Amino acid sequence: MSSNMSLKEAERKAFRSTFQDGLWDVYLGFVFLLFGIGPLIQVSADNDWILSLGYFVPLVLLFVAAKKYITTPRIGRAKFSQARKRKVKKVRLLLLFSVVLGTIIYLMGATGDGFAGSFAKLPIVLLVFTVNVLLIFWLGAYFLDFSRLYVYGALLGLSFPAGFFLMERGIVADETRPFILTSSIMIVVGIVLFVRFLRENPPIDENSLSEGGA
Repeated sequence: MSSNMSLKEAERKAFRSTFQDGLWDVYLGFVFLLFGIGPLIQVSADNDWILSLGYFVPLVLLFVAAKKYITTPRIGRAKFSQARKRKVKKVRLLLLFSVVLGTIIYLMGATGDGFAGSFAKLPIVLLVFTVNVLLIFWLGAYFLDFSRLYVYGALLGLSFPAGFFLMERGIVADETRPFILTSSIMIVVGIVLFVRFLRENPPIDENSLSEGGA
């Protein structure tokens, strides 16, 4: 029994190490940053999909490349149990659903004048967005043992309602502005973690490992 528990704990620690490099923080921060800067850089509502594609494709490619060429050479690649893999698949589906729903909400509201159309006057949209973000991030935090997602979920989930409240009082131009602040917090945290990760984890010398095991 104790052996099984120690193996599960070791697997859990190895799994949690996936998020110690801060790259997920940076990636998710830039994903939600588009909500804040989208209306500022919008040229035409008809070309929103081009803007989104040109933003997300390089972001995903950079994230995958950083994981492969920076993180993996420093901590290696661990193999996890089928139960853990099934959890990861479920979380990936949840994240995909969240991104799709968030994109739909963004495209619905991103008219020529940002989110200031009839869309912004529907409180149900605020509720749907907030619940969606909280649910996805908190479930992800639970299944992935990624505790920072609890905080990020709260920050992002409340950004839209806070922006709506501020816009109604003429403090901000549109309700997406708070996303600039909340997503920037995520990016800064991720960068700090990434720098610390690089300092504490030099690349693994495969030659020395093979010599030591000989």
